Amino acid sequence: MKLSSKNLDTRLDTLYDAIVVGGGMGGLSAAIYLARYGLKCLVIEKGKGRSVWMQDLRNYLGLDPDTPGRDIVNHGTKQALDWGADHLRGYVEEVTDEGENLAVKVKVGKKDSAYPVFRTKYLIAASGVIDVLPQVENMQNVYDYAGYTLHVCMICDGFDMWDQKAVLIAAREPQINAAFVLNWYTPYISVLTNGLFSVGDEMRQKLADHGYPCTRPQSPNFSVKTTK
Repeated sequence: MKLSSKNLDTRLDTLYDAIVVGGGMGGLSAAIYLARYGLKCLVIEKGKGRSVWMQDLRNYLGLDPDTPGRDIVNHGTKQALDWGADHLRGYVEEVTDEGENLAVKVKVGKKDSAYPVFRTKYLIAASGVIDVLPQVENMQNVYDYAGYTLHVCMICDGFDMWDQKAVLIAAREPQINAAFVLNWYTPYISVLTNGLFSVGDEMRQKLADHGYPCTRPQSPNFSVKTTK
């Protein structure tokens, strides 16, 4: 059953066998199998997960490489509902251990939000990761490029940067280490810090050891480049 603020009261007295936090690929797979076993299951999905804004999914067996992530999520959601799972768009605020069961408090709606509490025997955490995207005035512009030329996962999309000029946007110094992994795919790498932090001597030396010259040694903004 698809739940919303209009009908969620019908499930507040339900004791679920499992609540799945996250309605992406993993969460929906879990929900489908739980429902197929005849178990009462609720999927809570906050929306705008990585799988939704990735336009092309090139590494899923049996799917065309230009399959949009949103198509897979929509189809998986329909499958879960068809098998008998419940589905709610909301954000899990708190999980409380009540002894025999767990109480899951959910925020539903951005304005005039409701905070229903659902109860379950088990909870499955399938929330994945939260990507920190570049914040610009027109965020839709960011989503338009996501999955094409803007990537957040080298495991998923590193191949698409093979021998291409790549920019690594780092918000903290440890994130610069991704450049040494990205070098597996391309030697043409620029690292941007946007002045958010200074690059320490140890990191500068690590860059030098890998053949990455630091073009602005006294500045928090720098770029690195290697050649074959």
